[in-house]
Amino acid sequence: MDESSFTPPVIFTERLVLRPFRMSDAEDVFAYASDDEVSRYMTWETHRSIEDSLGYLRFTLDAYQGGNHYDYAIELAETGHVIGAGGAFRGIEHDGRFAQIGYVLHRDYWGRGLMPEAMGAFLRFLFEDKDVHRVEAYHFEPNRKSGRVMQKIGMAYEGTCQDKYFIKGAYRTVCLYAAINPNHSEVSP
Repeated sequence: MDESSFTPPVIFTERLVLRPFRMSDAEDVFAYASDDEVSRYMTWETHRSIEDSLGYLRFTLDAYQGGNHYDYAIELAETGHVIGAGGAFRGIEHDGRFAQIGYVLHRDYWGRGLMPEAMGAFLRFLFEDKDVHRVEAYHFEPNRKSGRVMQKIGMAYEGTCQDKYFIKGAYRTVCLYAAINPNHSEVSP
């Protein structure tokens, strides 16, 4: 695993730095990923040991090697600590036209407007720098706060998908939000 082969570009906001993960982020990742309340609405299991966080980081660093993996550490600029993650974890698909985004934030930082700041900047990056046409995001139906993040960054609610995923032993209904690149003038027939 070579941390330097592919480096997604760093994105700066007023209070945050969105940057590629490093193995040295393991303790910060474990701090949020080991919290059952944080992982409650995530597709992954709660991290029970630092080894779980190290495994996630190894997976992410390996995925960077494909040159199309945009899973970012969300670093609080004033402290240098990683407080969450966000990005297009599946990369940019369909010849650069589509991305699905997701995010997670340490519970101590909920309610401060940090996730709309981070994901708003990432959405602009996808539209302006990568020329992606459509960006989607899902949230588990009970997690309405995540839907508010999506609305704040300009995504529109498109519908509810009943029992879309089987995760953590149960079918999960999700709400779909999407945004179309405002710089694209193509209209669907």
